[in-house]
Amino acid sequence: MTGNPQGGSRLLFIVAVAALLCSCAKPPEPTGVDLPALAQTLPAQPVTGTHYAQSPWASVHRDSRNSDYVPLAVSTRVVPAWSALEGAALLVGPVIGPEGNLYVPSGRGIGTSHLHAFSRDGKLLWETPPMHSPADFDHAAVVSAPIVDPDGNVYASDSNQLWSFTAQGRMRWVADLAAHGVSGFFVTPVFSHEGAVGGISTDGKVAFFDRADGSLAFDVLDLPGVSGPPSREPPPGLWGGGLLAPEFIRPLWDLVYGREVEVANTPAVSPESGRIFITAGGASQSAGVLYGIDTTPEGLRLAFSAPMGAGSGTSPALSPDGSLVYAIDDDGLMVAIDAASGERAWETADTMGQASPTVGGDGTIYSFNGMQGTIVAIDGMSGALKWSRQYDDIARAHLAWRPFLDRTATVDCIITATANGLLAFLDLNYRLPVGEGDYPQPRKIVVVHLAPEDGSVLGWFEARDSSGAFVVPDVGGRLYLTLSAAATSISHYGVDPKLPWFLRAGIKPVGGLVAMVPSGAAR
Repeated sequence: MTGNPQGGSRLLFIVAVAALLCSCAKPPEPTGVDLPALAQTLPAQPVTGTHYAQSPWASVHRDSRNSDYVPLAVSTRVVPAWSALEGAALLVGPVIGPEGNLYVPSGRGIGTSHLHAFSRDGKLLWETPPMHSPADFDHAAVVSAPIVDPDGNVYASDSNQLWSFTAQGRMRWVADLAAHGVSGFFVTPVFSHEGAVGGISTDGKVAFFDRADGSLAFDVLDLPGVSGPPSREPPPGLWGGGLLAPEFIRPLWDLVYGREVEVANTPAVSPESGRIFITAGGASQSAGVLYGIDTTPEGLRLAFSAPMGAGSGTSPALSPDGSLVYAIDDDGLMVAIDAASGERAWETADTMGQASPTVGGDGTIYSFNGMQGTIVAIDGMSGALKWSRQYDDIARAHLAWRPFLDRTATVDCIITATANGLLAFLDLNYRLPVGEGDYPQPRKIVVVHLAPEDGSVLGWFEARDSSGAFVVPDVGGRLYLTLSAAATSISHYGVDPKLPWFLRAGIKPVGGLVAMVPSGAAR
């Protein structure tokens, strides 16, 4: 049977007219709770981890436990104060030093700098020299958050080296990883209980160095697993327009999903025992494992190997008392492992395998299914589901109705837990079938403040770009938005060119860092 050749054109005309008529709908106004008078400064003895700077955000997941929890109160009644690094995709940070310096890595490649230090008021303090070859501080730094010690010294890794800088930007030393048999790189460096600095490389090597001079602190330990599944083509348009070094787009996309690497995550380190925990590929590509690793006077040793589902999974996170370690496999199954014995305490499938779990101050675990737009809260001791909240209603409130186009919300960041709620990015989309894919097309991006007891929305404000990364709170009600522009670059460079003009999102990705301050605060 032959269809009506004019049917498709008539349908597009109806959608176009509806789009023009509905675009006049007035969206909601930003809302938020007042910033509480308490908890605007850190407690006298905050715990970020042994040898870490005692600052609001001292590592990629805030602390050595990978908790993503900071004991500061926040509000969404904020305004932009300054921005930086427009045109660069940012995936981590900023990490905050003891003096208040902000350290942010980027990855645009040859001719650009890849580690940037800012003051809290947005002044560029220093940055690494531009990259000219892999011997320089290179573009792989974009995925590796620096860490800072109590003296303000900065430690950061790239594709083949571990570097140390002073707070003023002077290079102290650089360690060549290949010289020690390491062919991968550290997703994030960590401090050992003894004070050495190092990490676990993407090829499964555990290596630590003396903080003073960069000499090897222990013999390198080779984990017994294998690399993940084969590489896959990234989505069309991802990080186009110079947001990221073109040669690093596919490797970074593979890293996100643990492809062709043995380890794709940040270790957690117990502040009490010093035991290091990491998820990794297991004995085959259909198996994963959570390792417990001890540092001893005799060197590094495996304490336990706890089996998990397929893949390298997520970065692990520790409970507040250090008794349990949580991780999620590639199929979304969360497990709680006894941190001392390696025995499984419980498991639950109400999670997503793409992102590290967040652990609040009361031990509640927060996780999400990004594409489904759902956040869940789980009791950290029992694994019982406390609540589950889906956020498509936020998209329907903010986006005008258009025929045949679903309005959906996607969760687009690691969840940040604070003293008075949760912070998360929501991309508000029209969902469009394009070619063989079904892509959410961001039309508006908001940062939401959620009630920890049920996930209800306490307030929100609009962000200029999609995140896929972090909201980092700081003292005085400041918030830093790390913008990777992953979702908007796919939409702008990969999807929009395939659409008629009236269906294009029109949001050009800019990435970068945005600092927000409470409304009425001095900028």
